[in-house]
Amino acid sequence: QTRFYSKGISHSEGLVDQLDANRVPLLLLWGEHDATLTPAIAQQALTKGRSRCQAQTILGAGHWAQYEAAAVVNHRVLAWLEA
Repeated sequence: QTRFYSKGISHSEGLVDQLDANRVPLLLLWGEHDATLTPAIAQQALTKGRSRCQAQTILGAGHWAQYEAAAVVNHRVLAWLEA
């Protein structure tokens, strides 16, 4: 009963505003089949002009990539933190 139409939120400027206000390096991960956005478009839009943001797509995963591909997500996060 907690589901709601989230595309309006994900397509708003809120995330862009937060990325612009942020000053630390960020790893942005999306599932290849994310239903709320198109990963390639999001990656380009959210990393353009933001050298501190690195974006990656998790192949075969959807919106809940951290659950659907936990081992891959964990590996990528650990590798990013160690870099």
